[in-house]
Amino acid sequence: MSALELDLAIKEDEAVIGIDSMYLEAWLNLARLLQLQKPAKALQVYKQILDRFGPEADAYFQMAQIYGNGGDYRKAAEALKGMLEIDPGNFEIKKALGDAYLRCDSTSAALRIYNELVEVNPQNLELRAAIAHAYLTKQDYDAAAEQFDIVLGRDSLSLDDQLRFGQVFLSFIQKDSLVARTPQSFLKEYRKDIPRTGARTGSSAQSTTF
Repeated sequence: MSALELDLAIKEDEAVIGIDSMYLEAWLNLARLLQLQKPAKALQVYKQILDRFGPEADAYFQMAQIYGNGGDYRKAAEALKGMLEIDPGNFEIKKALGDAYLRCDSTSAALRIYNELVEVNPQNLELRAAIAHAYLTKQDYDAAAEQFDIVLGRDSLSLDDQLRFGQVFLSFIQKDSLVARTPQSFLKEYRKDIPRTGARTGSSAQSTTF
């Protein structure tokens, strides 16, 4: 490993497992090494880990990463659900599950999760942006506008927070072909409320206005 001889390291981990098939760390090391070169084979090893050792958070997490990187968001969601069974109160895992549902067009399922999370963390800007994104995919512009009004109507909202909210939401528009078709009248309504990145930094960076 230290010499970055990954193929040799894989052989050594396989040899360790051959000696002690119940040594979990060797299984995880093997799967992580394979993930760098052969993600499909790594998935097989992670599944073997779950079959042999039962629920394992790191195995589920890495599987979700592989599936997500490959665009299989339904299977990524299944892996994240496995993580939630181990740690049901984890905000980040729930948020990631909602994101996975949204990416595989299960918008209603995503909104159920987002709305549960916003009850306990109403100030989270990324979550508000995700909810607005989900409503826009449903073409529910009034509900999306409500999320903008909640965030941009805060007296305590700093310029940095306005930028962050705008940047997160703009990233959704750039990546989602459905949201990209949002009526310009909706976007222009909030243009004045989210400042330009360049104005904040004094650079010619990409604008966060719409």
